[in-house]
Amino acid sequence: MLTPAPVQFDLGSAKQPRPYDAAVKAEMNDIVGFWATDFRKLSSSPYKPLAGKVYAGYPGRIDIPACGGSVPIDYATELKGNAFYCPTADYVAYDDQSLFPAVYSKLGAVSLGVILAHEMGHDAQTQAGVPSNTPTIVLEQQADCYAGTWTDHILHENSSKLPFAESDIKNALLALLSFKDPIGTTPAAPGAHGSGFDRVGAFEDGFTNGVAKCATYVDQLPPILELPVDQSFLQNNGTAPLDDPGKPVLPDPNNPQQSAGIFGLLITDLPRFWQAQLSTQKITFTPPHLAGYDSSGRLPRCTNTAGDFAKDPAVYCPGDNTIYVNRTLTTTLYEQIGDFAVGYAVASAYGDDVQIDLGSKLTRAKRALLDDCLAGAYTRSTIPTASSQPDQVSVQAGDLDEAVKAAVTIGDDTSTEDKLGTGFEKVAAFRQGVLGGPDACKPLMGE
Repeated sequence: MLTPAPVQFDLGSAKQPRPYDAAVKAEMNDIVGFWATDFRKLSSSPYKPLAGKVYAGYPGRIDIPACGGSVPIDYATELKGNAFYCPTADYVAYDDQSLFPAVYSKLGAVSLGVILAHEMGHDAQTQAGVPSNTPTIVLEQQADCYAGTWTDHILHENSSKLPFAESDIKNALLALLSFKDPIGTTPAAPGAHGSGFDRVGAFEDGFTNGVAKCATYVDQLPPILELPVDQSFLQNNGTAPLDDPGKPVLPDPNNPQQSAGIFGLLITDLPRFWQAQLSTQKITFTPPHLAGYDSSGRLPRCTNTAGDFAKDPAVYCPGDNTIYVNRTLTTTLYEQIGDFAVGYAVASAYGDDVQIDLGSKLTRAKRALLDDCLAGAYTRSTIPTASSQPDQVSVQAGDLDEAVKAAVTIGDDTSTEDKLGTGFEKVAAFRQGVLGGPDACKPLMGE
């Protein structure tokens, strides 16, 4: 990797020392060094390091240069809770008062590097001559893709100044999810960055396929899923009630005022999809039962299950054709992430039953990842259409993000664990099913 001149920082006169200061400097210098080498994949012109500086913003600071105007940056209205690359003055600024401290405390220094790599992706766009009238969603998705390429780079760099392990990828993904667009934001909206589902997808694309693939986004952006949102959905924050898996509250067409619970919806809707799918292969599918248990109580007994009753939120037991739901873990998913985090967990356990009917011999992480893909295929069927029925599960804006966050959270920290698949792998498999349906899962089964 080429070694350009060190990046210049302007921290102002009143910056508080932060535990991540050294990491931010190392990350910025590494990002610039990465582009000094890899920019040739975008352009025949040499890469030019920042002409400006990296500015730390905080209340009271009034000397960060203007960006596209004559008035210096105002922290409260332009920088608080944000980081940005300024193309007109060729500098980067970040919020050192609230954004970076908050992200660092939750997700560590690597998450700050992902944010900076995204902003420097915009620098690469400018130098590569990406048209200024390119839709914002394209620019932001491409910047996420470029952030993924840098993350793959540091994973394999083995730098003593910038330690990074496979387990850190989980926090990188969670960082992107924390900056997803608000529910209801359309891809065409000014400033749209993408849903969590789309942002993580672009990041993984760059991580896996490199700078050259990201460069194609301007001419051929990967699919952006725009899910509907309506006021009745938002009135309860898009959340189905949390019922008891042992006594699910089922949809009642004769009593529309009664809201079905999340388990009642799932246990009614999952058979709709899988019975129809498997019947095309001459397979008679018997839907599994649902039962609940608590982490503090007696765990279910099942000698031939692929799951772990102590650690997994939902486990399929073929011996009695039952999905056992851990109330403790699914309640945590519901309260901390949302209802479709529970939907994802139950749909994945359901996938294990489907695998048995399909004759799958997969084990460990490979089996779990096929479950994720099958859960995604089911989820694809719940995207509302004109033919959707009132008692059918319908994913809305935000639900896919909940599933993705659950997958990242539940996943193995490293691939060597080989139990559930890493968060990165689980998201990729789930997205594969959502975007391609059941046929897209066949490669994971070896077909």
